[in-house]
Amino acid sequence: MSNIKMLLQAATCFLLLSTTAFAVPIEKRENIPCMIRGDRDIPERLQTDIPFLVESVTCDENIMLDHDIPDMISHDVRFSEIDFRVEKVSALGYSLTHFSKLSNDQLKKTADVYRALEIAATSTGNERLLDALKIPLLFMELQFARIGGNNLEIIGIRDKLLKVSTSDHMTIQEREKFERLVYSPLRDEFDFVVQAPHIHHRRRRRLA
Repeated sequence: MSNIKMLLQAATCFLLLSTTAFAVPIEKRENIPCMIRGDRDIPERLQTDIPFLVESVTCDENIMLDHDIPDMISHDVRFSEIDFRVEKVSALGYSLTHFSKLSNDQLKKTADVYRALEIAATSTGNERLLDALKIPLLFMELQFARIGGNNLEIIGIRDKLLKVSTSDHMTIQEREKFERLVYSPLRDEFDFVVQAPHIHHRRRRRLA
């Protein structure tokens, strides 16, 4: 009888522990933003973006972009429709074609879905996707710097982007087009404003 009692007690303890163990994660998952897909640490520079992205970005679980990462949507902008990986050009070439003439509002929404995807990739430890996202994210950061008229920041981002692009099969024509864009004034016909969106409030330390 003592063995049976011990087994019953062990089974009871297991059931209690199982109920507690499974109840807590479910409750926590309900409060986790949809762009956080894994349990990897997210750096502070991205953590500060999350409260703002939660307000503007939703996830479409019916379309998976990369393993367990869903499509990111900000209003009328879907990542799956502006995925730089689908065209047979470099990431810089895609950015020059698709992101250089966006209105401020469209640029913000595009940056939001790309930043949300960066957070998703970071949370899952998807280094391959993170590396691929560097160039388009830097390109959009450059556009916001041009909007703000910060010449030192523009040059800093330019240099960083060109350094990253060395492994991106950038063509000579793309390099020349990019250089012309960096030093050209913003066109009046595009609805740019001086204030950049929230996710670009962080400013680099000015060079001496």
